[in-house]
Amino acid sequence: MRVAIIGRTNVGKSTLFNKISGHKQAMVSDINGTTRDINKSIIEWRKIDFSLYDTAGLDNKPRDAIEKEVIKQSEINITKADLLIFLLDGKEEILQQDKQIAQKIRKLKIPIILTINKIDNQNLRDKISLLGFEKLGLKNPQLISALSGVGVGDLLDEITKKLKKIKKEKKKKLNKKRIKKNLPEINVAIIGKPNVGKSSILNALIKRKVNIKNQENIIVTDIPHTTREPQTREIETKNFLIHFIDTAGIRKKAKIDRKTLELLSVRKSIETLNKTDIALFVIDSSAPITNQDKKLARLIQKNKNGLIIIANKWDLIKNKTTKSGDAYIHFIEKSLYHIRWSPIILTSAIEGRNIIKIIDLIEEVNKEQHKTISQEELDNFIKIIAKDHYPIKAKGYMRPHIYNFEQSKAYFPKFVITIGRLETLHFSYVRFIENRLREKYGFKGTAIKIIVKNRK
Repeated sequence: MRVAIIGRTNVGKSTLFNKISGHKQAMVSDINGTTRDINKSIIEWRKIDFSLYDTAGLDNKPRDAIEKEVIKQSEINITKADLLIFLLDGKEEILQQDKQIAQKIRKLKIPIILTINKIDNQNLRDKISLLGFEKLGLKNPQLISALSGVGVGDLLDEITKKLKKIKKEKKKKLNKKRIKKNLPEINVAIIGKPNVGKSSILNALIKRKVNIKNQENIIVTDIPHTTREPQTREIETKNFLIHFIDTAGIRKKAKIDRKTLELLSVRKSIETLNKTDIALFVIDSSAPITNQDKKLARLIQKNKNGLIIIANKWDLIKNKTTKSGDAYIHFIEKSLYHIRWSPIILTSAIEGRNIIKIIDLIEEVNKEQHKTISQEELDNFIKIIAKDHYPIKAKGYMRPHIYNFEQSKAYFPKFVITIGRLETLHFSYVRFIENRLREKYGFKGTAIKIIVKNRK
């Protein structure tokens, strides 16, 4: 069941969405047009599940292509909703925009709960009847404060009451969330600079995968920083439920105005990366690889995410030959040498080139992340490489001796080298071990951590 929060700008829609969902998913500010993308959360209240949608202010006149698309996406979600929460500002008189929205949604024949927000005290409750909300043709308003949570529980009771009635009338079962099929899940973040095609790639995946239902496209324009908030879409394969998270483009700190919403967007993108299993690092193949690309690559490496490099916009490369692809991949490996263990795929979101192969790579990297090597194999492995290339000390007088080499964690792969009590091991030798591990066992697209510890 779908419930949409609607209303004009700055009545508190995103604040109410965050309060009901229980976390700060929707960005909140006093700036008109803050909400661009459609935020969605699965809510459970009194054993009733429903999808809650936060929408953009319907009174905004679109100033550019982004805002035009925002209004379009909001209207699509409203028409698909089973129930509407029409939110008004209880501290203001009814505006003409409120009347226009009320008139428009009544024609949809969708059940509506009139909700008056910002009712923080008894004096405001007593004055509600004087503000003329009944003129909107809607009765029994719910009085709430989305900020403090007053009345939100009563609103949820009313929502579930109406949803039960709607369910009975339609004689349909509530749609079950795909997670209930007990498929293992993979969280995948799409990371990159602004305008490299992150949202276009996700939209292309949505369009080309048949087992996706009720998915909305991510808003895409040529205007930088179109995506402000992380947007999640799901793709169900035979083996996994993959959560794709489209993030805002990350620019250099020096170029971000700290008084704008972009700073909040970038912070959310980095927070998303911290909770991600695999990162799809998108670069523009028609533009040079910049220092910012390299910094983002190091950020992903530091977080120990699984990694797939996507060189998008390959369709813009002119005069390609059969060797162009291999040459460009070699160039990326050289430019981003510190993540050369990552698979690289050349794509065109516009043409659909190699889009479905991204799914196969995600599943492959996930498998590599969970790879476990037996202790017997590791004993033989470290014995051979230590014989071929003696361990190098970092400092001191004693050449280090490796007493043990073991895998302590499968996801993400973590290994522990044990050396003598007073010995040290040079970082280049640790890197040498990692390289030999990858040569022998793969670990494609997988970050490896090797810890050196001394015997007690």
